[in-house]
Amino acid sequence: YGTGVGNLSTCANATGAGAPGGCTAAETVTVGGQPTAGTYFFAGWTPTSVGLAQWTVQIPANSTPGAQTVVATDTATGAVTPKGTIYVK
Repeated sequence: YGTGVGNLSTCANATGAGAPGGCTAAETVTVGGQPTAGTYFFAGWTPTSVGLAQWTVQIPANSTPGAQTVVATDTATGAVTPKGTIYVK
């Protein structure tokens, strides 16, 4: 979960209103500089939440254990989310 998914063309939502379901983004996600395994399962606004985005991805099998940087890039605009950190075991 995080912020920074940007405006979604699949979703018209009033400022301050909870997001309806189906507000998805076309994004690529990397973990530790590696593309996520397969395609991501979901990227977009978290349904019913205000300003909260969600990325559901599969961590690459060959990820190095420990703190890894996560970056999502909007494929339509090239906008990049602020870097996040995930801990891989």
